Amino acid sequence: MGKDFIPRSTARFTEYIKVAFKKAQDNAEAYGVDFAKVEAVAPAYNRFVAAEAQAANPDTATTGHRRERDEARRALEPAWRKFLNAHIRYNERVSAADLEVFGIKRSDGARTPAGVPDAIPLVALTRVGAFRFEAHVLDSATGKTKNPLHAAGSNLYVAITDLDKEPGREDEFHKRDFASGNKHVLEFAREQKGKQANVYARYSNAHGKEGPEGATEVVVIS
Repeated sequence: MGKDFIPRSTARFTEYIKVAFKKAQDNAEAYGVDFAKVEAVAPAYNRFVAAEAQAANPDTATTGHRRERDEARRALEPAWRKFLNAHIRYNERVSAADLEVFGIKRSDGARTPAGVPDAIPLVALTRVGAFRFEAHVLDSATGKTKNPLHAAGSNLYVAITDLDKEPGREDEFHKRDFASGNKHVLEFAREQKGKQANVYARYSNAHGKEGPEGATEVVVIS
């Protein structure tokens, strides 16, 4: 999928996004994609469609309408690209014909093997509000959030335990959402106040293959 696989002109983009977004909605189950991931893009999509309809009317469109359309598109495009990269581009359940609807061309049946990251991640936790923390995933070799070789981002794994108690089993850890920029937000329930959050990260390539676990960091939920 090239950098400019999405049509540039407003008219062609509008036609493309309406067809492609409906394709994603109608086929989420067949693709094995959580429908909530599609619907997460819906607010930006609906904003653009509404703004474009106003801006496209030559009898009533104003400069403000056109500005809103352009701003809505700037908000929609990165959200849509992120969705495609995470759930459609490398999804074996999506046929070549459907991929082309999304603007993605599969040149042949062979896939170039993607390397699996071998960097060890570190997690830096910062409290940013009540029961809310930011987690920055850092490459232990560089101390930076920049993705290391073969990594497209990172996943967090979180286990909640009583204070000063380590998780007894690996299945106590639950995977949180993937973050391409290695910045995660953790939110906890009020009833978890005083509990301990045990957090570690793993880098992942674009196909979802994960590297080694990093060290577990702990924070008291408050």
